[in-house]
Amino acid sequence: MARRAEQLTLAKLKKYLIALQITWTAIILASCLRNLSFTREGVTLSATTEARTACDKDLLYRRWVAIHGGVYVTVDDKTPPNPYLKVPERDINTPSGRRLTLVNPAYMTRQVHELGREYAGVQGHITSLNPLNPGNAPDPWERKALEKIATGKNEVVELLGNDKPRLRYMRRLLTEKECLKCHAAQGYHVGDVRGGISVTVPLSENFALLRKAYIFIIGSHLFIWLIGFTALTLGGGRLKSRIEQKSSADLRAEMEWNAAMDASADAIYLLDMNRRIIRANKAFYAMTQSTPDSAIGSHIESVIHPEGEDFPCPVCRAQEEKRDFHLVMETDHPDNPAPFPIEITLKVVRDEDDNPVSMLMFIHDLSNSRREIEEKKRLEADLQQARKMEAIGTLAGGIAHDFNNILTAIIGYTEMARLDINRGEDLVSDLEEVLKAGYRARDLVRQILSFSRHAEHERKPLKIQYELKEALKLMRASIPTTIEIKEDIDTDCETVLADPSDIYQIIMNLCTNAYQAMREEGGTISISLKEIDRDDAGTTSIQTDRYVRLTVSDTGPGIKEESLDRIFEPYFTTKGQGEGTGLGLAVVQGVIKRCGGEISVQSRPGHGATFTIYLPVNQGEHRNEVETGARPVDGNGEMIMVVDDDQAIADLERQILEGLNYRVTMFTDSAAALAAFRQDPDAFALVLSDMTMPQMTGRELAREILALRPRIPVIIATGYSDLIDHDTAHEIGISSLIGKPISRAELASRINCALTAAA
Repeated sequence: MARRAEQLTLAKLKKYLIALQITWTAIILASCLRNLSFTREGVTLSATTEARTACDKDLLYRRWVAIHGGVYVTVDDKTPPNPYLKVPERDINTPSGRRLTLVNPAYMTRQVHELGREYAGVQGHITSLNPLNPGNAPDPWERKALEKIATGKNEVVELLGNDKPRLRYMRRLLTEKECLKCHAAQGYHVGDVRGGISVTVPLSENFALLRKAYIFIIGSHLFIWLIGFTALTLGGGRLKSRIEQKSSADLRAEMEWNAAMDASADAIYLLDMNRRIIRANKAFYAMTQSTPDSAIGSHIESVIHPEGEDFPCPVCRAQEEKRDFHLVMETDHPDNPAPFPIEITLKVVRDEDDNPVSMLMFIHDLSNSRREIEEKKRLEADLQQARKMEAIGTLAGGIAHDFNNILTAIIGYTEMARLDINRGEDLVSDLEEVLKAGYRARDLVRQILSFSRHAEHERKPLKIQYELKEALKLMRASIPTTIEIKEDIDTDCETVLADPSDIYQIIMNLCTNAYQAMREEGGTISISLKEIDRDDAGTTSIQTDRYVRLTVSDTGPGIKEESLDRIFEPYFTTKGQGEGTGLGLAVVQGVIKRCGGEISVQSRPGHGATFTIYLPVNQGEHRNEVETGARPVDGNGEMIMVVDDDQAIADLERQILEGLNYRVTMFTDSAAALAAFRQDPDAFALVLSDMTMPQMTGRELAREILALRPRIPVIIATGYSDLIDHDTAHEIGISSLIGKPISRAELASRINCALTAAA
């Protein structure tokens, strides 16, 4: 069977190879003929161009002579008076006695052509079907060409001769106004075809070069054909060799297939349609305690159920019905041939016509899978807990958006009221307290978002003492009163390069670990922050002169000595089941390294633990944020477009900006704002827009506005949005991204900076 298939394959290969060789020959032949044709056409085109140039030159000379009414030349044997020229003063004598005759354009052209015949090269001839001078009579080719021109052709070109190849060219000669002096008597009018100028270009040298080019083209194509033909022949021979080797390869592949089946831990066997065993692997023989000699050709029931059964098992019924089947059998199932839970799969193998030809059986040991499922359930529980924490972060973002809008109105209108009142210090003091509460609420929202969001960390100069105090306020609310928190925080520490969320992660993880260690007995958590120099830092690899040292200590049971070396390893934990993932301290160490710092731990059983963190002081300049008490910079009457779907916020921003000497056009619909901008893009000096709006977000509005007027300053205000950050805003071309709630001073500063930068 395999030999027959091999012979058929070789016969097909031979046919394909011959077809490819014929196709290759046809392609090369077509290419050769095309190149020969192009080369000959190139010679013809070059000669035609040369003939046209000679004709253009003759016509130019004729036109010059015609314009000047002819040229007087000395009469001699070669230039006698033209007997066919009937004009006054054709012949004159100069005062010195010199005899001159008038040479008209046709006479001049003929004499130039006669002079050219003395030299090899392009030859010309002026001719006509009705010449005045018999010397201008056409030869046979010229007569045919003139007849074609008489039918309307502008020029005639033809290659002639084999021994002396040449190109003959004829262009029509039109009657011009100056020609009527001599030819009006013949009945010609301006624009009539009066004859033609014939040009003959010898091509002997061109054809010699053409023959050389033909030899090269034919030779190169023959060489390419030979290479391709040889490659096809060799390739066909190699394919034939591979096909001949396939029979032995098939046998080797079958042996490898058997080896692969035997390598499987699953019991695999193949049945014919009468349920007799065709082949099986070692796992099957081991499970059924049989051998190939006893099993191959035997009915499957005699091997699986050697003692018989009262009722057919589900697998046997599926085999009899010749259908795909899947079943899980526990260890105690009466039809289970193995001492462990198994998964049975029956797959009916079908031919090209969908007729069943055999049945492939798999018996899989489920012991390891069951253990993996249990582990998967545990991991899914951990993942579910992580998703709950992520949901809390998402919820915080949603709450923050609405809450920041509320705070914007509270803070903004309070600031406006504080500017407007003149009724005494008590009311001013009360409003100051409202503002302080609003600012605290704003800072709280920012802390929650900073801790909960999953965003890229932006390291910037940061006074971490303030972040520590706020983080400890949050921790105090979640730690029982049996645990005391002591703070020793130096408020004069210089800045470090860090992200606020980094500081929250550090303090939250360390304080949470300390609390969990002391929750049963109670105790004290001590947090210290000091700025020190290199001499006070002890042994550290940080290359800087000044450090900020953060210390977190507890009075708990301490850490065992054998655990100290592994305490920062991921997934290492000494806590009970379900109390931790072992990632907290690994995360803390990663955050500190990202900030360029170091962390160390000192502990003894029964004496608590102390974590010491060193962070390098920032050596660069610190850019101060806008202070709420700074005096705002007034505008100069610039027109500002304000867009916010919240009417209260939009109205507040309008009042603030009008109080800062700006003119304001307010919109609560982003689509309407875009339509107004399109009508007059130059009417606005700046656009202040909310981010989260229906129909069109602030980001989309900014894109459309900047497309209409690329350099206009655009400021986006957002309570909370994961759709835009500072990098995205910069890519779009937005001037500034400002977070709600917005203070009057901050808004004034941002607008002034944007307008100044755009000026």
